[in-house]
Amino acid sequence: MSVSQTRLKYLLEIYRISEQKQAVHSAEIAETLGVRRPTVTRMLKSLLMQSLITKESYGEVYLTRKGYRLAREYFNSVNRMMKLLPSLCPEMNSRQMYEAACAVAAILPLPAAAERKPQ
Repeated sequence: MSVSQTRLKYLLEIYRISEQKQAVHSAEIAETLGVRRPTVTRMLKSLLMQSLITKESYGEVYLTRKGYRLAREYFNSVNRMMKLLPSLCPEMNSRQMYEAACAVAAILPLPAAAERKPQ
């Protein structure tokens, strides 16, 4: 499964927050991504339709197994690219490198293991 660059950023942010605490709130996502909550709500609906997250009625968001596996693979892919970019594009700042790494990760195929269904 491939995801758009925008969806990828949201998925990675949910993953990052959920590594620190189990439940993620849309307000946290909005704050860290610098977007408004209605924008987050629309993206969460999209991720929900792809079965990448579950959302409780009181606003808590959780990655599904599928979402966690996909987010972890993309996270690792983005991190590998972030290590390469300084030597390729030394004029880029860290935010630009992250944007570029997400853009590339969104178009590259993931390893088959990331798309396998859990047993």
